[in-house]
Amino acid sequence: MSKTIVVPLDGTVTSERIVPYAVALARMGSELLLVRVPVIPQPVLENPLVDDAYREKYKARVQVGILSYLDEWRERLEAQGCKVRTRLIDGDPVEQIAALTKSEKASAVLLCTQTRSEIGRESAFAKGICRAVECPTLLLSLPTQTEATASCFSR
Repeated sequence: MSKTIVVPLDGTVTSERIVPYAVALARMGSELLLVRVPVIPQPVLENPLVDDAYREKYKARVQVGILSYLDEWRERLEAQGCKVRTRLIDGDPVEQIAALTKSEKASAVLLCTQTRSEIGRESAFAKGICRAVECPTLLLSLPTQTEATASCFSR
């Protein structure tokens, strides 16, 4: 039975820095599930001057871009011999990724974040994922462009 590793990517270089670690695990027999949760800006969602038709067109454009991004990563990783699936999910990123890890019976979540200060505070997203998922989480925390440290969290 293949083990599934969930890899949230948000389109930033920082989030993508976890990919080499994911590839290493995938080469040992795991399947990668690349995940992206679109975040629609509040002015688009809540502005009374923005009509529903515009909101839907905006969301559709964002989703097309995200699907293209995920497909590019899938193709690159499959070319390296990895088994890869992609998923675009809507809603609160932490809640949706936690639900996905449960429904997929994921064996791990791998993510990378940029620390916000010299004392190593990770983003609210990273903290939320570490608290919400029921499987081990590898959090690669990058305090600067050149220095990286890895922390493992298990339940």
